[in-house]
Amino acid sequence: MKSASLCLSLLLSLAPRAWAQSDAGAMFRGDARRAGAFEASGVSRLRGTLWRFKTGRVVEAWFSSPTIFEGAIYVGSDDGSVYAFDARTGRERWRFATGDVVYSSPAVWGGAVYVGSHDGFLYSLDAATGALRWKIKTGGRVYSSPAVAGGTVYFGSADGRLYAADARDGALRWQFQSKDRIESSPAVADGVVYFGGWDYSLHAVDAESGRELWSFKTGYRILSTPAVAAARFTSGAWTAASTRSTPQRGASCGGSGRRGS
Repeated sequence: MKSASLCLSLLLSLAPRAWAQSDAGAMFRGDARRAGAFEASGVSRLRGTLWRFKTGRVVEAWFSSPTIFEGAIYVGSDDGSVYAFDARTGRERWRFATGDVVYSSPAVWGGAVYVGSHDGFLYSLDAATGALRWKIKTGGRVYSSPAVAGGTVYFGSADGRLYAADARDGALRWQFQSKDRIESSPAVADGVVYFGGWDYSLHAVDAESGRELWSFKTGYRILSTPAVAAARFTSGAWTAASTRSTPQRGASCGGSGRRGS
């Protein structure tokens, strides 16, 4: 056990565009498709630690992945807080205390930060100040990292439900009940939301209504995040050729992933 710290090793001469994300926002694996493509120049050589920040609790590790947007870094911690830092200097801009540990990776959209907590809430925080805008109570821990698309925030909960809420005011639009807990982070593309669950299944639901389009049974729990690119998607178990039709058994494409991943 050791004190947790957020430590970024960066080239000291990084160009400003390296911190830039899409104007639409930023979230885990780049965008709602979870394709892992980032609008940033690469790092050819690491020259040491630029800054380090230590949290206030003894923990094993950070599960939440940092999200970078417009010169700020947002990340959750096992100490139950969501933090915002100046990306260049490491200066703490604000912190918001939830009621339990935070494994979810924040999404930033429309001036707000969206993040889940083990206390069962999905939070919307003001990106500039950290002030609470709204929160949604679920029936279980929220490991899932939210995706924001078309003004709607999508996220899963350990209560087995996938939620869709208005990103502006938190009004619940729909919820889809699966047969077991959801730790997978949803991917959204072309009007469809994709997510895996402890029910061994990969699900595809209509983004507007929450109606299930199809599901595919795998050999075990799905904790990993689906990724969608060029009308194909991958999950922790199978590759599918069509995003609208039920996938066929294909190339294996990875393991089960981590919580909130």
